[in-house]
Amino acid sequence: MNWIDANSTDGVGFIQNVASNNPFPSSPFDITTISINEVFNPLVGLNSTLLNDLSLSFKYGKTRAVNLNISSYQITELLKNDFTFGTGYRFDNFNKVLKIRKTGGANFNNELKVDASITYNKMLSLIRKIEDSFTQAISGDSQTTVKFSADYNMSKMITLQAYFDRQISNPLVSSTAYPLTKSNFGISVRINIAR
Repeated sequence: MNWIDANSTDGVGFIQNVASNNPFPSSPFDITTISINEVFNPLVGLNSTLLNDLSLSFKYGKTRAVNLNISSYQITELLKNDFTFGTGYRFDNFNKVLKIRKTGGANFNNELKVDASITYNKMLSLIRKIEDSFTQAISGDSQTTVKFSADYNMSKMITLQAYFDRQISNPLVSSTAYPLTKSNFGISVRINIAR
């Protein structure tokens, strides 16, 4: 490296031009990429449980990532926004609704907790060419996710869960992806052996 310190307090020195042998101001640091990341997850969030055991939730998240490539004079920007609405309800002593014998002991609540949520997520990736003053979307999609779950406490150790998830994805740039729908459902048994 042919950088020479000019003994200045701002750290600027000079480098000798190979073609003309003339010195010109330069920095000792070779910075090729600058990145800025902003993540607010959530930016706004609200969780509440009402007196009748109904729960409501709302969440708004925002993400932005900017990358400046100095050698190619390009800025790549990723933008992401997501909204989530959720609700739930807790049924105390659900064994009475099922008309079955109480399990788990005298002080145990055979409760059923039902939760549902819907999420909308939009992501877009842009490339900005500084010299051409040109901006182009290179990728992006919007996703809608619906989730439903029901948890039933059979005892202090055993919890039954039924769940259903559905994700619908639509591309914003049609040349990069295709519409896609995924579903996931099932029943699980959780056993807690910790005291």
